[in-house]
Amino acid sequence: DLSFYMQYTKYTRVENLTFEGGRTQLRIWTIDGTGPMIVQKCTFKRASQLSFSYRTYAWKDKPVHGEMDHNESDCSPCIVTRRSDGRCDVTPRDPALMKGNYSSALLLIERCRFEDNAKALDIVSDGQIVRDCTVKVPRWASGPAVEVKSKTLIQRVKFDVARNPDFEQYAIMTRHLLTTIQDCEVTSDGDLTAIL
Repeated sequence: DLSFYMQYTKYTRVENLTFEGGRTQLRIWTIDGTGPMIVQKCTFKRASQLSFSYRTYAWKDKPVHGEMDHNESDCSPCIVTRRSDGRCDVTPRDPALMKGNYSSALLLIERCRFEDNAKALDIVSDGQIVRDCTVKVPRWASGPAVEVKSKTLIQRVKFDVARNPDFEQYAIMTRHLLTTIQDCEVTSDGDLTAIL
């Protein structure tokens, strides 16, 4: 269900890859102050939940039984264990133990295509840039195609939303006043709230 999962990443580049199917295709979890993270010239198709997630988390309470992930404030959303044959198991952590945490890490997503996904982007950071991308939203998808929090620049992104009157659909949902949307294009075959 998860194509790529990266944690504690620094200086990461994902380039010229195609992701197709699955629930979450690329999930990056990092700690405050890391970067840059660069995703270029990738194609994300038909994710049933989310194409790309970029977040940081903190513990709701102090870790139990001395468990630590880097430091007391940082809490990875998954536990990664390595098998004797070198492969890894990725086990999601109980969401009740975590809370969202803003980070300051440069994230650049450019020249990517997002096609027929339930949601293209869900990203939280100070210093996010999404530019020169295309987002094609299928009729069965509800909610926002792109959701951002904190300081974000969305530039020259083209949205094509297949409108379903039974759902609330948006091209962009921003949860912070410091989002800049510049030279973007939104088309739809029905009435649509482009930005919420």
